[in-house]
Amino acid sequence: PIYLSLTHLPHVDKHPTLKERLTSMRNLTKTPRVSFHEVKVHKMVWLREYSSLVAHLVMNTQAFMDFIAKNAWVEPYALFKVLKDRTEQYMWTTWPREYKKPTQKEYDKLVEDNIDEIAFYVLLQFLCYKQLSDVKKYANGKDVLLKGDIPIACEYISPFTIATRLRGTNEIMSDIYDNPELVHALQEALVPLDIE
Repeated sequence: PIYLSLTHLPHVDKHPTLKERLTSMRNLTKTPRVSFHEVKVHKMVWLREYSSLVAHLVMNTQAFMDFIAKNAWVEPYALFKVLKDRTEQYMWTTWPREYKKPTQKEYDKLVEDNIDEIAFYVLLQFLCYKQLSDVKKYANGKDVLLKGDIPIACEYISPFTIATRLRGTNEIMSDIYDNPELVHALQEALVPLDIE
Protein backbone atom coordinates (compact mmCIF):
# COMPACT_ATOMS: atom_id res chain seq x y z
CA PRO A 1 0.00 0.00 0.00
CA ILE A 2 3.01 2.34 0.04
CA TYR A 3 2.18 3.46 -3.52
CA LEU A 4 -1.57 3.65 -3.01
CA SER A 5 -2.87 7.19 -3.52
CA LEU A 6 -5.03 7.88 -0.49
CA THR A 7 -6.55 11.05 -1.91
CA HIS A 8 -7.97 9.11 -4.86
CA LEU A 9 -9.73 6.39 -2.89
CA PRO A 10 -13.50 6.11 -3.19
CA HIS A 11 -15.64 7.92 -0.60
CA VAL A 12 -12.75 9.84 1.04
CA ASP A 13 -14.50 13.13 0.31
CA LYS A 14 -17.48 12.06 2.45
CA HIS A 15 -15.38 11.79 5.62
CA PRO A 16 -13.84 15.05 6.89
CA THR A 17 -11.76 13.29 9.55
CA LEU A 18 -10.03 11.22 6.87
CA LYS A 19 -9.33 14.32 4.82
CA GLU A 20 -7.95 16.12 7.89
CA ARG A 21 -5.57 13.29 8.65
CA LEU A 22 -4.41 13.32 5.02
CA THR A 23 -3.53 16.98 5.35
CA SER A 24 -1.44 16.30 8.44
CA MET A 25 0.37 13.47 6.63
CA ARG A 26 1.56 15.83 3.88
CA ASN A 27 4.55 16.73 6.07
CA LEU A 28 5.95 13.31 5.21
CA THR A 29 6.40 14.52 1.62
CA LYS A 30 8.49 17.53 2.58
CA THR A 31 11.62 15.69 3.69
CA PRO A 32 14.76 15.38 1.53
CA ARG A 33 14.54 11.58 1.74
CA VAL A 34 11.42 9.45 1.98
CA SER A 35 11.13 7.51 5.20
CA PHE A 36 9.34 4.50 3.76
CA HIS A 37 8.82 2.91 7.17
CA GLU A 38 7.25 6.06 8.63
CA VAL A 39 5.07 6.58 5.56
CA LYS A 40 3.90 2.97 5.68
CA VAL A 41 3.05 3.16 9.38
CA HIS A 42 1.00 6.34 8.90
CA LYS A 43 -0.70 4.97 5.80
CA MET A 44 -1.65 1.72 7.47
CA VAL A 45 -3.20 3.52 10.43
CA TRP A 46 -5.10 5.77 8.03
CA LEU A 47 -6.16 2.83 5.84
CA ARG A 48 -7.53 0.95 8.84
CA GLU A 49 -9.67 3.97 9.74
CA TYR A 50 -10.73 4.32 6.11
CA SER A 51 -11.64 0.65 5.99
CA SER A 52 -13.76 0.90 9.13
CA LEU A 53 -15.75 3.74 7.53
CA VAL A 54 -16.13 2.70 3.89
CA ALA A 55 -15.19 -0.96 3.38
CA HIS A 56 -18.84 -2.00 3.30
CA LEU A 57 -19.50 0.46 0.47
CA VAL A 58 -16.55 -0.71 -1.63
CA MET A 59 -17.02 -4.40 -0.94
CA ASN A 60 -20.63 -4.33 -2.08
CA THR A 61 -19.75 -3.12 -5.57
CA GLN A 62 -19.82 -5.37 -8.61
CA ALA A 63 -16.22 -4.41 -9.40
CA PHE A 64 -15.07 -5.73 -6.02
CA MET A 65 -17.05 -8.95 -6.40
CA ASP A 66 -15.61 -9.47 -9.89
CA PHE A 67 -12.09 -8.90 -8.52
CA ILE A 68 -12.64 -11.60 -5.88
CA ALA A 69 -14.10 -14.02 -8.43
CA LYS A 70 -11.18 -13.57 -10.85
CA ASN A 71 -8.37 -13.66 -8.26
CA ALA A 72 -8.46 -16.84 -6.19
CA TRP A 73 -4.99 -16.02 -4.81
CA VAL A 74 -6.25 -13.00 -2.86
CA GLU A 75 -7.68 -14.87 0.15
CA PRO A 76 -4.54 -16.99 0.81
CA TYR A 77 -2.41 -13.90 0.27
CA ALA A 78 -4.51 -11.89 2.73
CA LEU A 79 -4.31 -14.68 5.29
CA PHE A 80 -0.53 -14.73 4.80
CA LYS A 81 -0.43 -10.97 5.55
CA VAL A 82 -2.56 -11.50 8.68
CA LEU A 83 -0.24 -14.25 9.90
CA LYS A 84 2.77 -12.07 9.11
CA ASP A 85 1.25 -9.36 11.36
CA ARG A 86 0.40 -11.86 14.06
CA THR A 87 3.97 -13.19 14.09
CA GLU A 88 5.44 -9.66 14.20
CA GLN A 89 6.71 -9.86 10.60
CA TYR A 90 8.94 -12.88 11.24
CA MET A 91 9.87 -15.08 8.29
CA TRP A 92 7.29 -17.75 7.61
CA THR A 93 9.97 -20.41 8.12
CA THR A 94 9.88 -19.60 11.86
CA TRP A 95 6.09 -19.87 12.17
CA PRO A 96 4.33 -22.70 14.03
CA ARG A 97 3.42 -25.69 11.88
CA GLU A 98 -0.31 -24.85 11.87
CA TYR A 99 0.54 -21.52 10.18
CA LYS A 100 3.22 -22.86 7.85
CA LYS A 101 1.53 -26.04 6.76
CA PRO A 102 -2.13 -26.01 7.77
CA THR A 103 -4.42 -28.86 6.96
CA GLN A 104 -7.54 -27.84 5.04
CA LYS A 105 -9.47 -27.84 8.33
CA GLU A 106 -6.83 -25.64 10.01
CA TYR A 107 -6.73 -23.33 6.98
CA ASP A 108 -10.53 -22.94 7.08
CA LYS A 109 -10.38 -22.22 10.82
CA LEU A 110 -7.64 -19.60 10.32
CA VAL A 111 -9.81 -17.90 7.70
CA GLU A 112 -12.87 -18.04 9.93
CA ASP A 113 -11.00 -16.68 12.96
CA ASN A 114 -9.38 -13.85 11.00
CA ILE A 115 -12.08 -12.92 8.51
CA ASP A 116 -12.13 -9.20 9.40
CA GLU A 117 -8.36 -8.81 9.03
CA ILE A 118 -8.43 -10.87 5.82
CA ALA A 119 -11.16 -8.58 4.48
CA PHE A 120 -8.93 -5.57 5.21
CA TYR A 121 -6.02 -6.99 3.18
CA VAL A 122 -8.34 -8.07 0.36
CA LEU A 123 -9.71 -4.52 0.27
CA LEU A 124 -6.16 -3.14 0.01
CA GLN A 125 -5.39 -5.45 -2.90
CA PHE A 126 -8.56 -4.38 -4.67
CA LEU A 127 -7.81 -0.68 -4.17
CA CYS A 128 -4.26 -1.13 -5.50
CA TYR A 129 -5.59 -3.14 -8.46
CA LYS A 130 -8.19 -0.47 -9.23
CA GLN A 131 -5.72 2.42 -9.10
CA LEU A 132 -3.11 0.62 -11.20
CA SER A 133 -5.80 -0.38 -13.71
CA ASP A 134 -6.82 3.27 -14.02
CA VAL A 135 -3.18 4.31 -14.49
CA LYS A 136 -2.72 1.63 -17.15
CA LYS A 137 -5.85 2.75 -18.99
CA TYR A 138 -4.66 6.37 -18.92
CA ALA A 139 -1.17 5.39 -20.07
CA ASN A 140 -2.57 3.29 -22.92
CA GLY A 141 -4.61 6.29 -24.04
CA LYS A 142 -1.39 8.30 -24.26
CA ASP A 143 0.47 5.48 -26.08
CA VAL A 144 2.68 4.89 -23.05
CA LEU A 145 3.72 1.31 -22.36
CA LEU A 146 3.83 0.35 -18.70
CA LYS A 147 6.20 -2.45 -17.86
CA GLY A 148 5.48 -4.41 -14.72
CA ASP A 149 7.92 -5.97 -12.34
CA ILE A 150 7.45 -8.81 -9.90
CA PRO A 151 9.86 -8.90 -6.93
CA ILE A 152 10.57 -12.60 -7.36
CA ALA A 153 14.05 -12.70 -5.87
CA CYS A 154 13.75 -9.82 -3.42
CA GLU A 155 12.54 -11.74 -0.41
CA TYR A 156 12.48 -15.36 0.61
CA ILE A 157 8.67 -15.34 0.66
CA SER A 158 8.26 -14.19 -2.92
CA PRO A 159 8.40 -17.60 -4.61
CA PHE A 160 5.83 -18.81 -2.09
CA THR A 161 3.52 -15.96 -2.97
CA ILE A 162 3.93 -16.36 -6.74
CA ALA A 163 3.63 -20.13 -6.64
CA THR A 164 0.53 -19.91 -4.44
CA ARG A 165 -1.13 -17.88 -7.17
CA LEU A 166 -0.25 -20.54 -9.73
CA ARG A 167 -1.06 -23.74 -7.84
CA GLY A 168 -3.00 -23.09 -4.68
CA THR A 169 -2.03 -22.69 -1.07
CA ASN A 170 -2.07 -26.24 0.25
CA GLU A 171 -0.21 -27.78 -2.68
CA ILE A 172 2.57 -25.22 -2.78
CA MET A 173 2.91 -25.10 1.01
CA SER A 174 3.41 -28.85 1.05
CA ASP A 175 6.04 -28.63 -1.69
CA ILE A 176 7.94 -25.80 -0.03
CA TYR A 177 7.92 -27.13 3.49
CA ASP A 178 8.77 -30.67 2.48
CA ASN A 179 11.47 -29.50 0.03
CA PRO A 180 12.93 -26.09 1.06
CA GLU A 181 15.54 -26.36 -1.70
CA LEU A 182 12.69 -25.68 -4.17
CA VAL A 183 12.54 -22.09 -2.90
CA HIS A 184 16.17 -21.51 -3.79
CA ALA A 185 15.85 -23.30 -7.14
CA LEU A 186 12.80 -21.19 -8.02
CA GLN A 187 14.63 -18.00 -7.07
CA GLU A 188 17.63 -18.94 -9.21
CA ALA A 189 15.48 -19.89 -12.17
CA LEU A 190 13.46 -16.68 -12.09
CA VAL A 191 16.19 -14.10 -11.50
CA PRO A 192 16.53 -12.00 -14.68
CA LEU A 193 19.78 -12.58 -16.52
CA ASP A 194 20.79 -8.93 -16.37
CA ILE A 195 21.00 -8.92 -12.57
CA GLU A 196 24.42 -9.67 -11.20
